[in-house]
Amino acid sequence: MTEEKESYWVILKRREGFNFQELALALSGALSIPAPDAAARLRRGWGLLMKTADPGRAKNFARQLAASGFDTSIIPASSLRPLPPVKKIRKAFLSTRGVTIADASRGGAGRVSGSGGEILWRSFTSALVCAGSFFEEEASGGGKEVLQGGPGLSDIVKGVAIMAATGMPSFGKLKPKKESAAPRQKLAFYLDIISEAGPEVFAFRVSGDSFDYSYLEDRKEYSSFLNFRKLAGDVLSFLPWAIRSRGAMALGAGAGTGFRYAGRDDYEAERFWLWQLV
Repeated sequence: MTEEKESYWVILKRREGFNFQELALALSGALSIPAPDAAARLRRGWGLLMKTADPGRAKNFARQLAASGFDTSIIPASSLRPLPPVKKIRKAFLSTRGVTIADASRGGAGRVSGSGGEILWRSFTSALVCAGSFFEEEASGGGKEVLQGGPGLSDIVKGVAIMAATGMPSFGKLKPKKESAAPRQKLAFYLDIISEAGPEVFAFRVSGDSFDYSYLEDRKEYSSFLNFRKLAGDVLSFLPWAIRSRGAMALGAGAGTGFRYAGRDDYEAERFWLWQLV
């Protein structure tokens, strides 16, 4: 049997404030596809621009985008980094020095040592901060959240395969609803911090409507949404070096609605892309 040929992804490097329409036009020309199709690909795949088994084609594609002012990286498909599973945080105390996690649900996340149980902000090296809101389906029985973490390796492989065939990646589906019950939608909002600390990787997630915001003290507002915005602002101010998702940048700038995503797939696809750049 012959070995399967390595494939390569051309991935957009992080670039603050790049013009979506200009990138769509550049992608349209480089791939010889209509501009609306290029725009749709960007909306679904974010910075994962093209996959090919021909390294020469990948380099030529990268050169074409560079001529339009967009820097890219060429990464072997086998080197794409799966997102680490997240540990959901329900209560924490934040200060300018670090964060002390008071309560965390079960989940996979690396351990970072700190004095007195405190994780120092300087331990969050090569950090990624993502934030966003979107409607998701509630599971029956207590409103259990559908979104439990990032896509696993099998989901990433499946998503890459779908994009290779259709240009439209998928990074997971919502859990199937019961046929006997009408689906209920809720607006969820999440804050994810993913970082490397030496050889370890750790990831924390805050679900905005189930977090204890006691640390805010007299800054605490009457709604979880307003408190979530303050929490996100604090985290971003303590981690100014972190790579930020579109939603995190919008919150950091004080935007009212800029952190809304079309859905879970949209949020996860951007998160997956940005993790390749950390």
